[in-house]
Amino acid sequence: MLLGRQRCKQAFYDLERTTGRLEMERILADLFRDAEPEVLAQIVYLTQGSLRPAYKGEGCMSEKAEALAALCARLRSIPHPSGTGPVCGEGNPEATLALVGEAPGEREARLGRPFVGRAGRLLDQVLAEVGHNRGDLWITNVVKFRPTVEVAGRLRNRAPTGAEMRQWLPALQEELQILAPRAILCLGAVAAKVLIDPKFTLSRECGQWRPGPFGSVIAATYHPAYLLRLEGEAYQRALAEFRADLQAALATAAGAAAVPKAFGMNRSEQNPRDAQGVEGREVGR
Repeated sequence: MLLGRQRCKQAFYDLERTTGRLEMERILADLFRDAEPEVLAQIVYLTQGSLRPAYKGEGCMSEKAEALAALCARLRSIPHPSGTGPVCGEGNPEATLALVGEAPGEREARLGRPFVGRAGRLLDQVLAEVGHNRGDLWITNVVKFRPTVEVAGRLRNRAPTGAEMRQWLPALQEELQILAPRAILCLGAVAAKVLIDPKFTLSRECGQWRPGPFGSVIAATYHPAYLLRLEGEAYQRALAEFRADLQAALATAAGAAAVPKAFGMNRSEQNPRDAQGVEGREVGR
């Protein structure tokens, strides 16, 4: 029987408080070295503090959390030439907002977690500025493996190919169907082209809400990695727009803000801010 049916609601958090996060992870890695993939996947989810709201009754995990852990276990069984496993989504399975990025970068692939590099730190910063954290939402990517290209003997990030996006789309659809979020915010044009429209352009449609998959509403904003390549006034302006889009997504997901009545309105038509979005490559991640 998997950990989700055991009485372990406080066990991992008591261990974390006693030993500290890094030591806890080392202990768990040694303890469950030979565990089955499904068990390991559930351990990953159980040790993410943001999953606390997902607990129900005396069991460790909600039905959504168990389904997501099972999905992650299946994905982790897929071999990859790089030797690193896929990066599954993480966060609160009961969240009403899902953020969807492009693909993992080098640090994400190494740690097995989405948005933990420079772009992820910027995302965390903006979430904190608007009074939220990762525990309030779900974060994932379209492609679960890190797309790379060799340059001067080193692996670099690259944009995922159409074939890679098609390969991973069923997994993303299953993930979103399990989550059933009220709102989805695509981070960057790549995710928007997959989930909204292949012809989507940030320059015209950034911040625009419309009907999304599985009964959700969906919009797109800049990828944090794109923001990190800007400087000066351009950076401050794009950051402010990113913050506003994130706030709008959180409010929409919480039911505190109405979705724009006229689907198809872009950001500049919804408010006085001029929407000077650009496609922006998310390859920096």
